[in-house]
Amino acid sequence: MKKSIAKSLLFILLLPSTTTILSQEKVIFMQNELREDCDYYFKKVQEMHPSPHFYCSQQDYDEKKKMLYHTINRYDFLIRIHFFMLFAKMNSCMDYHTQITNSPYETDFLAWFHEHKTGDNRNVFPLVNIENESIYFKKDNKKREIEMIDNLSTNKILSFFQSYFNDQLSKERNRFTMEGMFSCWLEMFGNIRAPFVVKYKGSKKEEIIRGIDIDDYIHDSGTAHTVNLNGPSDAVYYAVYPSSSTAILTVNSFSQKWLEKISQEVTAFMDSINKSDIKYLFLDLSLNGGGKRCFDLLDIVPHDTIYESYKAFNKKDPVLKEYRDIVRLPNRNQGVIDRQLFVIQGNNTRSGADYFCRIIKQNNMGVLVGQNTGEPTVDFTFVDFYKTPHTRIEFSVATAYRDYSDSCPDETLHPDMYWDVNYRWSRHSDIFSEKELQSIVKQWNKQKKNWFFNKHTIYVQTKYFTNK
Repeated sequence: MKKSIAKSLLFILLLPSTTTILSQEKVIFMQNELREDCDYYFKKVQEMHPSPHFYCSQQDYDEKKKMLYHTINRYDFLIRIHFFMLFAKMNSCMDYHTQITNSPYETDFLAWFHEHKTGDNRNVFPLVNIENESIYFKKDNKKREIEMIDNLSTNKILSFFQSYFNDQLSKERNRFTMEGMFSCWLEMFGNIRAPFVVKYKGSKKEEIIRGIDIDDYIHDSGTAHTVNLNGPSDAVYYAVYPSSSTAILTVNSFSQKWLEKISQEVTAFMDSINKSDIKYLFLDLSLNGGGKRCFDLLDIVPHDTIYESYKAFNKKDPVLKEYRDIVRLPNRNQGVIDRQLFVIQGNNTRSGADYFCRIIKQNNMGVLVGQNTGEPTVDFTFVDFYKTPHTRIEFSVATAYRDYSDSCPDETLHPDMYWDVNYRWSRHSDIFSEKELQSIVKQWNKQKKNWFFNKHTIYVQTKYFTNK
């Protein structure tokens, strides 16, 4: 028999041996099964992805692939989660839509959450901030850098987590994801559980940290939102504030299964605001991770023909071409009242929700408010989903390249006006208050005046000096 599984994990991760908190129908898989799962993954990526080596060279890609097979060949069998931790390293070469995703991001995160929710030990590692390769407790006013957790260097922990991310993609999005999942991954991959022994940089003493209750973690953790939607009522809702002439429609997902519910809520929303003298409409996509875009949302304000402009290619048509698609015909003769539209976006605005915001920007339909989206301007999209034949690990493969850089030159889509929306990650069922919507309108009116003033000043100065 070759090296033990516990030793293999130690070799792979430089972390203590771990036992998964999950229960699987089948836990142990033989070497030939693992090889066949890898073969299946690489075959699908090669068949479907338009440019598998876009973010890393073919040499780097082949080296990671070779290392994966080499490690598998060293053992007669592996436990499923051990294999996953080897397998998912391929994510560091790929785009956000080509990901090995079954574990730990959704399935295993929920298992971890429910274990603490129903078990004896409800405490988990407190939320952290990751800044310049250093880790701090989010609620530590002294901002002390954490150097060791249970005698394990935070540099090694962070390096291990980063090995699953593509550093050519959005660093902001990568960091937010790591911060949100840090407590879960510590336990799943390192078997580090409460109480925790923490040592701060520059200190000779260790401190015992009891951790925070799982409910507090979920309340404060933004990433938890993306795996915690309960159903249609959690996906879309609205509020109307006649006294301030504002109204807001929140859509937290474009998932196919909720599109009918979204359309129904749009109709109810429009009926409600038409009964009041509403001047300012807000469409909140700040927590929308994407899906199939619901173009019914574009009809909440009057518009001419709406276009979407981009460059694209795919496996069947590998030549990069420019597109200007018609996504909505005019609705100005349908009695839709003209109102100021604000679209709220944030780092969790991704995939189809990000593309929706780009349509708003390209057609000058409204004001983008919030923070940078989490989707790259140049990206791969239109996803096919698969499961490996033996371990049943899910993975996705993007089938098309899409480039919006002609109209949106930044790395991700930036708002017209910045507004902190990250706090809403922890309360995804809470709607923006009337007071905050009023503040956004007030701030935009002020910024808009300054923008016009600055634009006019630059024009006058340019004209003056040109004539002179």
